[in-house]
Amino acid sequence: MNFNNISFILHKPQLSENIGLCARAMKNFGFNNLSVIEPKPIFPNDKIIATSVGAKDIIKKN
Repeated sequence: MNFNNISFILHKPQLSENIGLCARAMKNFGFNNLSVIEPKPIFPNDKIIATSVGAKDIIKKN
């Protein structure tokens, strides 16, 4: 199934872990479009990459 027409938007996320875990969950279910708008933490950072566990490609696309 192709999910290229579906995007997830995080607006003003406050924790790096939330961004990374969202990317990880998206990857697990075959989604790959993540938009992060006005994140509080520096984006991307090491904590986001670490918690994304295998979804670094989704983070790096942003």
